[in-house]
Amino acid sequence: MAFHTYLSRNLRASVFAFVALLAINSSVQSATVVNPGFEGGLYLYAADGTMDLAAGSNIITGWTVHTNNIAVVNAINTIGVVPHFNEVSLDLQGTSDVAPFGGVSQDIATVPGNSYTLHFFIGVQNDDPTKAGPASIFAAAGPASATFTNIAVGPGNQWQEFELDFVANAATSKIFFRGDSTAGGSYIGLDTVSVVDGPPGPIIPLPNAAWSGLLLLSIVIGVSKYRRRLTL
Repeated sequence: MAFHTYLSRNLRASVFAFVALLAINSSVQSATVVNPGFEGGLYLYAADGTMDLAAGSNIITGWTVHTNNIAVVNAINTIGVVPHFNEVSLDLQGTSDVAPFGGVSQDIATVPGNSYTLHFFIGVQNDDPTKAGPASIFAAAGPASATFTNIAVGPGNQWQEFELDFVANAATSKIFFRGDSTAGGSYIGLDTVSVVDGPPGPIIPLPNAAWSGLLLLSIVIGVSKYRRRLTL
């Protein structure tokens, strides 16, 4: 077998190994949100189907209430609210309806440098003027944050999905929601939270020195194999 054939094969193998190593280092991992629909918790509902929770409460499994009171709303209630999914949703205004409004947060495991997208739904109840939209929530995930507004004008319960892209800068990232504003004055719905793998990050070209080093390594290994064959 000619020397150039040895070299060609060795170069291809080295390139494939190098690319595979890059792929492993840049692979994304899913981030898991505990209790994404708020279904789990030690809930004791009042007659209207809600339970008011004060800041600092951990009654909602996996979540911590912050800033001010919020309300857990069961699907069976007298206030006209229908969850986006399953049996439970949140009202980030609570029963006090006093600013600053409350919220919930949770720490999730992430991989530094990987991209993720936070998904969630904001709800309004347009048949009730006190619960009608627009309604806004301030959301944060890792270093990213923004305010999102449900502007749906249809009748009854209206849930809109929103997304927030972020790049994790630590092994743990906080996802954070807080009621921001509401036209109706007494309801800001939150439900169905998830975090999924985001788009891959930008491809960073290798410096010329890296490619030169890879080529030199391939030549050295190829020469070594070729000489070993000649001695057999």
